[in-house]
Amino acid sequence: MPWTIGEAVRRIMQPDLEAEGLGRPDGPTGVGSPPAAGSVPAAGSVPASGSVPAAGDMPGAGSPPPPRGGSDGLLAGDPERTLAGIAVSFAASVDALERARDAGANLLVVHEGLYFSHHADAAWTADSGAAQAKRRWIEASGMAVFRWHDGPHRLRPDLITEGLVRRLGWADAVHRTLPEATIVRLPEPVSAMEAAERAKRTLGARGVRAAGDLAHPCRTVAVTAGYRGGGELAARLYEQHGAELLLAGEGPEWEAPEYVRDAVRLGRRIALLYVGHAASEQPGMELASERISRMLPGVPVQFLNEREGIETI
Repeated sequence: MPWTIGEAVRRIMQPDLEAEGLGRPDGPTGVGSPPAAGSVPAAGSVPASGSVPAAGDMPGAGSPPPPRGGSDGLLAGDPERTLAGIAVSFAASVDALERARDAGANLLVVHEGLYFSHHADAAWTADSGAAQAKRRWIEASGMAVFRWHDGPHRLRPDLITEGLVRRLGWADAVHRTLPEATIVRLPEPVSAMEAAERAKRTLGARGVRAAGDLAHPCRTVAVTAGYRGGGELAARLYEQHGAELLLAGEGPEWEAPEYVRDAVRLGRRIALLYVGHAASEQPGMELASERISRMLPGVPVQFLNEREGIETI
């Protein structure tokens, strides 16, 4: 039996909802069976429960996540349309949309917002010429766009950070997983400069921003993806979890970098690396595509690796 786009969206979201007690299976079904019909979630809403396996039966399901936020949902497209294939990418760029269409997919699963904002209802996008042109392209193409942001971050371990740690080659050195970061204890210490070169090589990052003591050999590394490189979290990772090096996607440059600069001036031997938001989260979305493929056997699923939107000159 073919899936509809709406059924596929509910299927992907269901393990996250069940772990929170918001959805319960009506009875056992096969992993590949479409869930019972119900409303498809728009961003910020909770989908109707379907007949699907319990969260603990799903590949990669972890301990119950914290209360639900409001980013995930179907941002564009007809939920009743038959699913032809799925493409997964970090962002719903026009390039990714075109590549998904050309590959025969009619559902694009993305991590970030569709119209240049984290918030799906950002008022300014209604008057944006670029947003309007993009909206017309999507409507004409028949492409559906599903944002899957909060769900992957709620899994334990965080699926997006897990993908980053794996890509860096540090999965066997994980010491502790926190909701917002993973602490790695390396068997052989590395300098921040060496870690930056590793990030450029393994993540395809065009450039890495750095602060602190870049030559000091570091054994305890805190790894976090996306926009989690702010001062408050950085201070906690350095001071409470013994991190000598923090590798993050990005953060306000007047917070953690200034913290690190002053700490080093006052005698600490710590460092900070910003590898870029997209570079830090793309590996996790590739891991998400593998998870989706297991959830929807028989459905073509492919990951679209994207170039960073910012050039380093």
